Amino acid sequence: MRPAEKDGARPNDWWIVGLDADPAPGDGTATAVLAGSLRSTGDDAYQARQGVTALLQDKALVSWLGKSGEAFKGACAPFPDQLASMFNSFNDAAAALDKYRSILITTQADADTALASAREALESVGLTSDSAHGLAGISDDTAYLHRVLVLLQSTQPAPSPGTVSAEQTPGTTPSASASGSASSPPSPSASATLPSTPQASQGPGPWAIGGGVGPSTPEVQRAFEQIHQARGAVVHARNTWSDAQRNAVNNIRNAADTAVLALGWAAGGPGGTFAQRFAALGGNPADLVLPAEAASDLDESGLPAADASAVDVMAWWSSLSPAQRAVWESEHPEQIGSLDGIPADVRDQVNRKLLDAKIAQLEQSGSDPAMLDTLKHLRDSLNVSGPVLRSNNHQPFKSGATGLFDTPMPPLYLLHFDTSGNGHLIMAAGDPDTAQNVVTYVPGLGTKLGKHMIDNDIPHTENLYLQAMDNHPGTTVSSVFWLGYDAPQMVDGADGITHIIDVSQNANAEAGAPKLAAFLNGLHATSTASGPVHYTALGHSYGSLVVGTAAALPGGIPVGDIVFAGSPGVGVNHASALNIPAGHVWAGAAGNDPVPKLQTLYDMGVYAAPLAPTNDIPVVGPLMNAGLDANAVGEYIHNQFSVDTHGGWFSQNPVASEFGGKVFTVAPGDTGSLGMDAHGEYFDPVPRAGGSLSSGASLDNMANIITGDYGSVY
Repeated sequence: MRPAEKDGARPNDWWIVGLDADPAPGDGTATAVLAGSLRSTGDDAYQARQGVTALLQDKALVSWLGKSGEAFKGACAPFPDQLASMFNSFNDAAAALDKYRSILITTQADADTALASAREALESVGLTSDSAHGLAGISDDTAYLHRVLVLLQSTQPAPSPGTVSAEQTPGTTPSASASGSASSPPSPSASATLPSTPQASQGPGPWAIGGGVGPSTPEVQRAFEQIHQARGAVVHARNTWSDAQRNAVNNIRNAADTAVLALGWAAGGPGGTFAQRFAALGGNPADLVLPAEAASDLDESGLPAADASAVDVMAWWSSLSPAQRAVWESEHPEQIGSLDGIPADVRDQVNRKLLDAKIAQLEQSGSDPAMLDTLKHLRDSLNVSGPVLRSNNHQPFKSGATGLFDTPMPPLYLLHFDTSGNGHLIMAAGDPDTAQNVVTYVPGLGTKLGKHMIDNDIPHTENLYLQAMDNHPGTTVSSVFWLGYDAPQMVDGADGITHIIDVSQNANAEAGAPKLAAFLNGLHATSTASGPVHYTALGHSYGSLVVGTAAALPGGIPVGDIVFAGSPGVGVNHASALNIPAGHVWAGAAGNDPVPKLQTLYDMGVYAAPLAPTNDIPVVGPLMNAGLDANAVGEYIHNQFSVDTHGGWFSQNPVASEFGGKVFTVAPGDTGSLGMDAHGEYFDPVPRAGGSLSSGASLDNMANIITGDYGSVY
């Protein structure tokens, strides 16, 4: 039997292959823990770098501390690079350990496999680790393997006639005792030299037995060869491990040298120590105390209460000095960037920095490649300028576009973003604080923070601005994209049933309505436009329910006009319930758009059924594929989600005469995807390529409404 091993321990009978120790010692788990610790330290250095960088960008250093603030910034200037160097060093060391660990695991497995093969060779000729253990302790290949030969030789039958026994071989020790017992094993102290290597004709392997120089059984010959091969494999594993260990040590030493050098820079190096640099730049430590005005605002308790109105927020912001505002922007960007009542240019500046920081965080962590790609795409889209093609979603290959808008793309303002849940985004084309006409567009079903939204939904907002400015070049416009609520989603798979419930009920709209009302009040509070400002709320698809629900709240929403496009119902049965004159409530519906026609839950099954073979509609598709007809599907959905209806899915259809509002012209729309193409064409400035049933009439009319040119609406 092989020597006993502890559970989880490495083998300890390497003497079988002529080694006196484990050829690949080490603990892969401990190595992984150490690598993780190094990375954690590197992350700490990175976070410290971020903090120092933010501190050096803080306007208060100069605003409040004057020359000493400048000196402090200058003395700290080397720190970001030094901390970045430390971050790289610790991560390089961790990477070196990762590589070593990978090789360690592989070489240990290879060595263990070879050792098992050697054990098997001993057992194949009737020996065990215990019976052969008397030969341990000799690491020289030739001497060790010869002793194994002697031992094996003593266990074989007597030589065949014509062969030469070990006693007759010059330079060998007889394998029997003086009493002539041929089967007695040799003494562990017996010494001998290997017989000469036979010719190639005498069999494979350098220790092939035959030709009259020892035992001739094939089993012994194969055992010799197997042990020899195992020995070679183990030695190879040992050499591989040794190279890996040496490389890891060298790489870690280099990383450590770089880290120590960085620490040396922090302490001294070019320009001396921090204190020496600070003094050389004219800094005075006594000045590095914030005045009372500044210190009082570092307490977050100075922020207006969560239920404060936008007017109160704006009053608070206006009361702050420039230096105090700078502190809030620097120390509390998340609150300032999302607070209704803070000017748009301030929110934009703060949120762009937050966007850069979030991108940097995702690049560093690698935790969400899809969101990283989305946020980079968003950042790029915020910097678009110049002439804009009169196209659909800025995709001329789909649009059949014929030219450019007369108006170039305006500055874009990032008023809020976050990645929680499906993500949220508020942005504006044109400054909403200075524009004479401000429209807030609320998108609907399926909208979430992603590249599709950036390429397809945000262009709706931009087209509203561009068309309004083309129609009325003498005015100013701001078009706001507001995804400040959780829009219901429609997905395939196991979650499909949940999302059908979302889109068929008004819970998402009820949750989003107060947020929309607060945002619209914030636009009023921050406006600096000369003269009266015309505000419009525009909801598309499920977004129209959000707008309608907000308008029906006590006190309504502060807008002059409300526009619904492709609406499944807005939560009320008559325009007068929206707290503005019915003559300023507008609705448009494409003739081929199925959404405004969903007057009952039964209709969902009827309209969704033709899509079933492709499974485009969750639950409905599988039901249809199971053999149910459209009426059966409609009845099933009605029974599952029964919602009271009054001529529309969410109350009366706003384009119906009974609703009491005004209706503007919309082209019938293309019939592709069961009319869902028509549902997405309300914001198109030109007909779609090959789509004779679409046009720019809807966008043209909405552009006239949001600028108050009611006489041009048709």
